[in-house]
Amino acid sequence: MGGVTPKDQGARPSAFAKLFYFMRPDKGKMVLSLVMACIGEALGMVPYVVIAVLAAGLLKGTLSLEAAAWLSIAAAAGQTAKFFCTWRSSMMSHGIAFRALRSMRDTMAEKMARVPMGTIVDTPTGTFKNRFVDNVNQLEDAIAHFMPELPSNVFAPMLAMAIVFAIDWRMGLAGLATIPFGVLFYLGMMRGYEVKMARYIKSEQKMNSTLVEYVNGIQVIKASFRSSA
Repeated sequence: MGGVTPKDQGARPSAFAKLFYFMRPDKGKMVLSLVMACIGEALGMVPYVVIAVLAAGLLKGTLSLEAAAWLSIAAAAGQTAKFFCTWRSSMMSHGIAFRALRSMRDTMAEKMARVPMGTIVDTPTGTFKNRFVDNVNQLEDAIAHFMPELPSNVFAPMLAMAIVFAIDWRMGLAGLATIPFGVLFYLGMMRGYEVKMARYIKSEQKMNSTLVEYVNGIQVIKASFRSSA
């Protein structure tokens, strides 16, 4: 691959800068994927708004059968549009992710061609397999799911809270009261996360290396049994 790599840009780039480097040909598509994900989340609220209108009409006694039918159609249309926007956003982000992963592996393969043969021989095959397959595959979630879904999942509750505040500010304040509890439980869940994740990654790398070396040695084991027989 030609061009300037993140390492050549002077200051040490962040993890996101390195990730965006491999996504640079699809930057516009990722923005479109994010917009469609947000639109899908907004359209997903249409059925809830319809239910509120139906309930208000029933309580006031002003709801007619024709109005209920049209509102039901609007709810179904909103849910269908949400499914289409979310599906299209997911398809675009996954395509971007797979192209970025291919670019990463191409770059790694080009770099391996410049690595001394002694280093290649001394490094277990499972280590390369873990780096080329498992480590790179882990970035798929960050590109295909994290980037479009996190902003849209934040946008949806913010839009919902704005609607609640517009209806009654007291209900909005009551809804905000649950946020500190959520943060508290989240902090408890993330306690010791880095240590646990480091232990998990180390164990996974050791297991992958052992499995690959075992599979590669099966032919030798078979040949040994055949010669002894």
